[in-house]
Amino acid sequence: MELVVTVVRTVMPLYPPEFQGLIERALPAIVLDAMGLAVEVSRAEMSGIPYAEAVTQITFPQMARLHYGLEDWLQRRVPTPLLDAVKAVVRRAVEGDFDPVRSECFARAARRGDAEGALLRFVLYEAVRFNLLVGTWDQPVFAAVGTLRRIDEYAQGVVDDMVELPLAELPDVRPLDVLVREVMLCAIADVHEAEAAARADDPAHLGALERVIGVVRALDAKDAAVMRPSSFENDMGSQQITDRYPEHFPSVNAVDQRRSRLRRAIEKGRPPINKDGDRLIDLLLAAAEEMPER
Repeated sequence: MELVVTVVRTVMPLYPPEFQGLIERALPAIVLDAMGLAVEVSRAEMSGIPYAEAVTQITFPQMARLHYGLEDWLQRRVPTPLLDAVKAVVRRAVEGDFDPVRSECFARAARRGDAEGALLRFVLYEAVRFNLLVGTWDQPVFAAVGTLRRIDEYAQGVVDDMVELPLAELPDVRPLDVLVREVMLCAIADVHEAEAAARADDPAHLGALERVIGVVRALDAKDAAVMRPSSFENDMGSQQITDRYPEHFPSVNAVDQRRSRLRRAIEKGRPPINKDGDRLIDLLLAAAEEMPER
């Protein structure tokens, strides 16, 4: 798992000195977590269980935590002392400064029968999902008609096929960008068909769901966790939310109380929308607007 250490140490110098020390001391725990995740992914692959199915099973908790945590992390506020550092990481990623380590991750993901290779395939899969979420954030219809769920099921096959190609060896090619573009094209085709069918069947319901998703995506992570509509999952009860987001909610009662307060605020037309622009998604969208066309 030396590549995990390399990735962490690549971005670490961009953080304030006091945080660099914290990150360095946390490295052994980070590596252990990566090893545990690698074991889960390897077990899922050897059992023939698709990633999108494995994350719903209790026997793959670390895979589920990463999978379902993406949207939550996007809506988390970046602490003020780290804002400049996170902006620098995002800017340098957009500019391609991390391309060598990203290409190395892509190349190693092709290794079969190898725990690190399995880990990196899953990380690439989640990176594709992450980019798709960011790219469609202001278009809630992708979530409302179930396109994001269907892409979850499709993306693993794209990753498996792409890592077998020598993309990392080609000059001026960013393998992750190729992956994301392939999946985005499929998502666009899917949403066009699904949206047309949904609007023909029940346009009022689709419009209402889009508005709800839009409001929820404007909230901070903790509020969004209790109100995020499940357009393609069974609605989660308070215990499931507590289990999925233990860092937000210490108990079921905490979930119920926050949900109740939030519903009253929304009913009064005063949802606690974040206007500070300090969530991770806000920083990513701002960077995307400044990014030149490639």
